[in-house]
Amino acid sequence: YLNLAKVFSFQEREEATVTGRIGSSVNILFFVFISMLGGLLLIIFFNISPMALQFSSKVSLGSTIEVFTWWLLLTLIILILLFGKLLLIWSMSALFGFKGVVRFQFFNFIRSLYVASALMGIVLVIYFMMEIKNQDFYYFLLASSCCFMMLSALFLYFKLMTRTSSSVFHLFSYFCGSEIIPLMILIKVLLY
Repeated sequence: YLNLAKVFSFQEREEATVTGRIGSSVNILFFVFISMLGGLLLIIFFNISPMALQFSSKVSLGSTIEVFTWWLLLTLIILILLFGKLLLIWSMSALFGFKGVVRFQFFNFIRSLYVASALMGIVLVIYFMMEIKNQDFYYFLLASSCCFMMLSALFLYFKLMTRTSSSVFHLFSYFCGSEIIPLMILIKVLLY
């Protein structure tokens, strides 16, 4: 999941047998872990820079119990959104007649989330070590992560072009519904 070369390659690479099954216990564990990591990163943003996110004012982090409650709630929300994304990819691929792209596309999305979260965590550690208190830096970090996700979606489009034999317009219509529109909604929720 943390292979950066698989995110930014134009050619598809061989997947391990474990990643071939979305519902395997190992993959479910990885989905829960990325949800927990995403929830933790959001909690850090709420605590350090409350004005960087528009819905931060609704979260109160006064005690340790409140922090863990919000973390579990955000983890559950992110996990539900991940399975919603899987359902969206599955339904769009059935609608457009693309066979065999669901696992490939969903694992590419999860891999992109892992790399973006890891990079965001590393930069947050550097921010903490430098004691940066400016909220613009945290907003820039969120915007950079969103740009990373858009760039990985662009690379996914080129990978899907080599994987399917449909027309460019047909593939672009599928890609808009399964990747671009959900990504724009995510960016709208996080950054505005």
